[in-house]
Amino acid sequence: TFDDGCKSFYTDVLPLLKEFNYPAVLAIVTSWEEVGPPQGVGAIVSWDQIREIELSGLVTTASHSHNMHNFVVNNPFGNRGQEGATLLYTPNGYETRDSYQKRLAGDMELTQRAFEKNLGHSAEIYVWPYGEYTKLGAEMAQAAGAKVLFTLGDDVDTKLHRHLGVNRTIIY
Repeated sequence: TFDDGCKSFYTDVLPLLKEFNYPAVLAIVTSWEEVGPPQGVGAIVSWDQIREIELSGLVTTASHSHNMHNFVVNNPFGNRGQEGATLLYTPNGYETRDSYQKRLAGDMELTQRAFEKNLGHSAEIYVWPYGEYTKLGAEMAQAAGAKVLFTLGDDVDTKLHRHLGVNRTIIY
């Protein structure tokens, strides 16, 4: 699995996958395709390149969220957590569960729209940004069409994770 849709996947990894006939998953942040990635991420693949990558028959494109690849304030002390896996904290207090659910649902809808519009299919794999997720988020991803969820956490002993989840390790 390769996260973030870095252009180096297209230039460096894809040729190796083809040479060795090896399958992979490429997880893209769909908003980055529209507005560009944040500073420090580097160049990312274009929709045209993603279509070419998919034509190889070796790569499945996954959602890495539409715009949840961020850290946000999650308590009154200013600590930060991964946006998709935490309730936001503002001077008015914590985000409600309903607000969190609407925020995730909106993001999942936007990423699915981007997949449909640009690739002609929905995303069936959801790769949680930074590998962090909540049980509610996992349930919502499944309801939005995800058949597989990739994580980095050690919380793999839930029924849903055993059914849909794939735990990963970061290789630097």
